[in-house]
Amino acid sequence: MYSFVARTIVALNKAFFLFLFYLMKHLLYFFFGLLLLAGCGKKSEDPAPTPPAQAVAGLYTMSSITNNGQTVTLPFSAAGVSISGTINMVAVAGKQDELTATITLKTTGSPDLIDTGTVQVKAASKGYELFESGQKVGTIDGNTLTVSDNGQIIVAKK
Repeated sequence: MYSFVARTIVALNKAFFLFLFYLMKHLLYFFFGLLLLAGCGKKSEDPAPTPPAQAVAGLYTMSSITNNGQTVTLPFSAAGVSISGTINMVAVAGKQDELTATITLKTTGSPDLIDTGTVQVKAASKGYELFESGQKVGTIDGNTLTVSDNGQIIVAKK
C-alpha cells in the first residue's frame, strides 16, 4: 500500500510540476507578447523647425556703428551726450520669412531717430541672411545681428 500512495504522490507531484511548467511557459509567452506590444507605441514626431522669422525675432541692442571706417562702440558718452540704439525685429503675422525691423537711435538732447522697414529672412550655411527688396542688407549669426548699408555697419546683440 505504501508504494501505491508513494507512487500516487510522486505522480501528483510530477503532474503538478508539469502543470506549473506549462503555466509558467504560457505566462512567459504572454508577458513577452505584452512587452512587444508595449514597445510598439506611437513614436513621437520631430518638432517642426522654427520658421526663420520667428527664429531671429527679438530686441537687439546696438554694440557698435561703423561709418566710413570709423567705429564707435555703443553705448557712447562724451561731453554730456550719450548715444545708444536698438533694433527690434518682429515677425510679420502669417509670413514665415518676413520681419518688420525698427531701428531706434537715441541721442541725449535730440529726438530719437527711428527707421522702420520690412526685411526677408533666409537661412544661410551659417545663421541667417536679411534682404530688403532682394538686396542683402545683413546677417544674423547666433545672437549677433550685422546690418550694412552704404558703407555703414551696425552690429547689435540680442
